[in-house]
Amino acid sequence: MNVRRKTVLYLFFLTVIFVLSYIENTKKEVQKVREADYFLDVKTGNTWENKFEEDMQGTWAYAKEYCTSIDRNGSNKWRLPTKEELYRGYQITSRFKKKANWRYWSLTSVPKNDKLAYCINFHGGMMMTCKKSDSLYIKCIK
Repeated sequence: MNVRRKTVLYLFFLTVIFVLSYIENTKKEVQKVREADYFLDVKTGNTWENKFEEDMQGTWAYAKEYCTSIDRNGSNKWRLPTKEELYRGYQITSRFKKKANWRYWSLTSVPKNDKLAYCINFHGGMMMTCKKSDSLYIKCIK
């Protein structure tokens, strides 16, 4: 075997080892992120609450109050996500350690109807309007 062929094979094996090592480290990092109480969406710069409790549901007013009352690591800038941010949350649901496949509140009210707000069904990603008096799941963002 000539030197050139040996060099190519050597570089190929180094690349394979590097890729396999990178994949394994990435899996470990994703697991750490999923176990945390919150995580950063690097695409948008938003931080998502990653806590899930079966009873973390409430009316739209309760959801707004719940999010603004959160104080994590000295930061109390939490809020309900807008409808666009909530849709992004649906797109990255694999990052949440647990979620309900049901409707979640957005901060966005329906124009000209103060009794409705936008919500998203995390089962299929459908954006819809919900009565603010309904009890839906809550995800907070900052």
